[in-house]
Amino acid sequence: CLSHAGPGDAEDDNGDGSLPSQCGTEAVECFKEIICKGMEGNKKVQMIMNLNILQRIEESGMNLDTVDGTHINIVIKISELVTNIGLELINFWESISNNQLSPSPEAAALQSH
Repeated sequence: CLSHAGPGDAEDDNGDGSLPSQCGTEAVECFKEIICKGMEGNKKVQMIMNLNILQRIEESGMNLDTVDGTHINIVIKISELVTNIGLELINFWESISNNQLSPSPEAAALQSH
């Protein structure tokens, strides 16, 4: 959905964006709800990495810097999703740092990025 929600008409008659933009907005909202779901930190980080969400956003071709031709609703939803991913990763990182646990494979993968 995201690749079709990218460059195109930012406006339409009812202000909700094109059908692909609406679909992309709903898909991003779904990812956001999955990320915010309560689960163990290591499992959540593993899920984030397995879904390749940030890579999928980048590969969609959406230009979030200039927002040319992209409906504002999808830009807002992607911003919220990226923020939530960042917060979850920080929470996980802090929890393993505070507990001084041996690094899990997920923590090791985060260190390598």
